[in-house]
Amino acid sequence: MMFLFSKKKYNVISLINNETLYFVDMGDKGKVLGEFPVDRFMEMDSKGLIDELKIQPGLMKNILLVVPDYWIGNETHSFKSKKASIIEPFIERKLQKKFPANPEMIHFYDYLFSEKDQRLYVIYLQEAKALELYKKLNVIGLGTHMISTPALLWEFIFKKKLSEFSKGGKAFIHHLSSECLMYFFSNGNFVFSRNVIIPESLDTPSEDVNIMAYELNQSLYLFSQEAKEEIQDIYLLYGGEDEADNLINSLSDKSGRDIINIREIVKDLPEKPINEKLLGPVSYLTLEEIIHPQTLLTISHRQELKALEWRPILKTGTIIGLILLLLMGAEYIFLYKKNYELKSPPLKTQLLSEEDIYSRLDRYERALNIILEDIKRPPVVPTILKLIDSLPDNVLISELRVDVKEEPQMDIQCIITADGPEEFKKSLMALLSKLKEQFPKANNLGMDSIKLSDEIKKEKGREYYRIEFKLYL
Repeated sequence: MMFLFSKKKYNVISLINNETLYFVDMGDKGKVLGEFPVDRFMEMDSKGLIDELKIQPGLMKNILLVVPDYWIGNETHSFKSKKASIIEPFIERKLQKKFPANPEMIHFYDYLFSEKDQRLYVIYLQEAKALELYKKLNVIGLGTHMISTPALLWEFIFKKKLSEFSKGGKAFIHHLSSECLMYFFSNGNFVFSRNVIIPESLDTPSEDVNIMAYELNQSLYLFSQEAKEEIQDIYLLYGGEDEADNLINSLSDKSGRDIINIREIVKDLPEKPINEKLLGPVSYLTLEEIIHPQTLLTISHRQELKALEWRPILKTGTIIGLILLLLMGAEYIFLYKKNYELKSPPLKTQLLSEEDIYSRLDRYERALNIILEDIKRPPVVPTILKLIDSLPDNVLISELRVDVKEEPQMDIQCIITADGPEEFKKSLMALLSKLKEQFPKANNLGMDSIKLSDEIKKEKGREYYRIEFKLYL
């Protein structure tokens, strides 16, 4: 194994660039913690993937999955209602017609509603490989509920830093060492992007500019046809300030368009890219800006996202219930002792015999042993919280019984949501793996320890498996 022996927690993004999947440490200037060709990643088993990662999956929190722009689609519709109860069924009906052979795709989308323009902007997954990658990340404990693209990340940055970005058509040209990326936006929303490869065999920089000018003009015409409007501003990012000015002058002359150096408006962009060779389109993004991207437009599994939003409420309810149970237990013990004291006969003022003294000392010793044994037992509330944190996102507890008297144990019933038997098996293996990390006595817990209910509920293309097992503490 290549694990680093560290308990440090890593916030990472998973990123696809040039058909390679990278796990990037967001807090260490884009340090790569693992890389896999996408096809190889999809074919490898979970153990092989975990062995090749430099950090244990349990120490990494995958904030975001960044996929190529062409893996998502977008549409704009005239729409009058802003109610989610009307918007979401409308979107899902549209996606159901678009992906009849892959019904699960209808759950992966996000949207923005403009009340002023009465328009609904929708983004959604359109590449089946993205869905498989999403599932594979969940299986190895690196799942994320947010999927984005380089274009959507730049859109997020520009909406914060360009006051006029949400007005009319805008284009952004990002020139890297071996490729030129062109992004096109309408009223602040991403429409499409172009990836122009710069051949290494070019003899002069002017040939580079000629290719860019041609592709830019072709893309501007395509934008006018799709968005029914013209581009008002074109921004460019390239190297240092002097390099960018030279390229802007040449490209403006060749294309006949006014082009603006983005650094003149957005002052805090990095002077140099972060690991451009590996990170490509996102190498100029300040990763700290998207480490808490609550306002970032991202694609999520809508049902799983809603379940995730309820998890803090369920955790809080569980904790409050446990605290109340402990308080009521303490109150019962207090009242019991008070009642015992009231019923006890008054003490007689006489000397105790030697036999009485030894009898009382024996009782005290037994009571002390009981207290010491009780101290050794695992605390209930932290133990249950550890159990909750061990659950994968598609596993919910339906019933829990805790016994800490003789041999501490928990009797657990769970429901696992999956597409079918294969995903159920992978989720169950992930659950067992996480339990073994949290509970030392769970090492003997295996597939043969799990009791699976014969009744499997099916609803909206998903299957619900009920399992039961005993966890010794």
